[in-house]
Amino acid sequence: FVNKDIGMSATAELLSTFCDNLLKKSGERLSDEALEDKLEKVVRLFGYLFDKVIFSQFYRRQLAKRCSWRPQWALAQSAR
Repeated sequence: FVNKDIGMSATAELLSTFCDNLLKKSGERLSDEALEDKLEKVVRLFGYLFDKVIFSQFYRRQLAKRCSWRPQWALAQSAR
């Protein structure tokens, strides 16, 4: 079931988006232990994933967006 496509999105894309959302919003909702637990479960799922290259492409794109977004947000916060 891990390697089946779901609608128009591949499992690799969904897993990548889940990781990205965890890391973007984790400080607001989860403790460090809860975040670590969720990421360990993602790593276990990643081991079963066939499309590791597709996952890395999606994740790399999401990471670039997250990294470019954070400095702008930090600058806006410091200007206030």
